[in-house]
Amino acid sequence: MSDTLLVIHILAVAVWFGGILALSFAASTLQGADAAARRWFADAQLAVGRIVFSAAGILTLITGIWLVIDSEAGISMGSTFVSIGFAVVIIGTALGIAVYAPACKQMIAAVDAGDAAAEGAASRKLMTTNAVNAILLLIAVVSMVGRWGIKF
Repeated sequence: MSDTLLVIHILAVAVWFGGILALSFAASTLQGADAAARRWFADAQLAVGRIVFSAAGILTLITGIWLVIDSEAGISMGSTFVSIGFAVVIIGTALGIAVYAPACKQMIAAVDAGDAAAEGAASRKLMTTNAVNAILLLIAVVSMVGRWGIKF
């Protein structure tokens, strides 16, 4: 059972991390595209955040907790890498709710209004949020692989 949980856990993080990279790359290629394409992409980013990132975060959290509970390797909720993982899920969720979703909505409104300055500001906010999330996820993955806080 723990192998299945670990696979689901890793895939959820891969979807989360890969989604961030894919959206960031796509956003950088849309500069200069027509308003309809930029509007569609802003809607898509919001949908990906609400559906894909939310599902990936929930799966990451549930499988992570289950892996700790099911652990026979001395892993506990107080293990450093587990705490880092929890912190990343909490911070990622907070960023999604407080920054990412509002920035997507700001971008949609800016595209609709033809306000290039507001669109640029929203785009920079999204790219910064994506970068912060990607760095945090990378730190979490490195800490998990290294099992920081566990003596071998």
